[in-house]
Amino acid sequence: HCGRVGTTTNGVNQQAQGSFQGSTFPGRDYAWVATNTNWVARPLVNGYGRGDVTVTGSTPSVVGASVCRSGSTTGWHCGTIQQLNTSVTYPEGTISGVTRTSVCAEP
Repeated sequence: HCGRVGTTTNGVNQQAQGSFQGSTFPGRDYAWVATNTNWVARPLVNGYGRGDVTVTGSTPSVVGASVCRSGSTTGWHCGTIQQLNTSVTYPEGTISGVTRTSVCAEP
């Protein structure tokens, strides 16, 4: 939800990826980028110097399943899925259709 339409984006290698084409918040929480022809998506989660992880597939979430995330300043953290299709209320409004986990997104 952090992108304004037309704003350009760069990959972790600082190469141009494309530009934001849409963004929604609150209600839902997402943004999307139209990539340029020079950028090729790769199925990797950035390990920020501790080894990238290759994504090999996906599976529907279930309560109690393990989930991990990687952040540039906070590193790898894992936890469990606690609730599906829930909502969160922020001062700007409520977002819906999200998954609650025990993995904090803040440092």
